[in-house]
Amino acid sequence: MLAIFGMLFLGGCFLLFKVAGNLGANSYAIIFFEFVIASAIILVYSFYAKINIIPTGNAIWYVLIAIGILGAIGNIMVTKSIITAPNPGYALAIINANVLVVTIGAVLLLGSELTVIKLTGIIFILIGVIILGF
Repeated sequence: MLAIFGMLFLGGCFLLFKVAGNLGANSYAIIFFEFVIASAIILVYSFYAKINIIPTGNAIWYVLIAIGILGAIGNIMVTKSIITAPNPGYALAIINANVLVVTIGAVLLLGSELTVIKLTGIIFILIGVIILGF
């Protein structure tokens, strides 16, 4: 259920990226406001719910820094592609094909199993993205 709500909220967010771009906002401003407002909401909620958001241990900091760097670069590229695409759905179809990277990465890095069904799903995703390109 959370994934469905996440999909709906992010879908609305991506549409608003396009609207903001059409109104003259650049991708850096859009991402800045998205992150600042999201960070403020998370900070207030974590304080209210008494959730510790400061991790302990050294190794986790390297992972979190890598997440921040990859997330910033990825979000800049996503936002620019949404703003410049004639239909943001086209850009998002390619972007959401990241399930391919995650699935293959999980097999190589996390020891996940790549079954025939998963491989078939990967092929269908690629076919769908190619069809959207025409």
